[in-house]
Amino acid sequence: MVDLSDLRPGMKIKIVDHWGPGCYPSWDGRMDHWLGKIVTVLGVDEYPDDVFGPSVHIVEDRAEGLGNGWCWFPAAIDCIVQDEELLPKDHDFSPAADTDFLSILPGRPTKQIQKKEERT
Repeated sequence: MVDLSDLRPGMKIKIVDHWGPGCYPSWDGRMDHWLGKIVTVLGVDEYPDDVFGPSVHIVEDRAEGLGNGWCWFPAAIDCIVQDEELLPKDHDFSPAADTDFLSILPGRPTKQIQKKEERT
């Protein structure tokens, strides 16, 4: 589990390998394909009155859930990834333009992260 106050947009985190207490995955298994994956932090939401508490949003799942990504709670985050050797070699996680992070706002087109081979 990670202290969410340590997270910043663009940081890499690893999702847990198995769901446990406090992870709050989707009831129908639609979040299961993220288990064990390394993903990129989009932002941290801190809602002190929320039933589940603060959560993280990630870049890679922003088209899932209700169309704005899933809420990832502290128990679902295994660790902050600081070792570049652990990062997938076939993905470019950097935005193609400075405005890609803004594409999640209503009315803006959503760009999907592509494998490096697909961009060339």
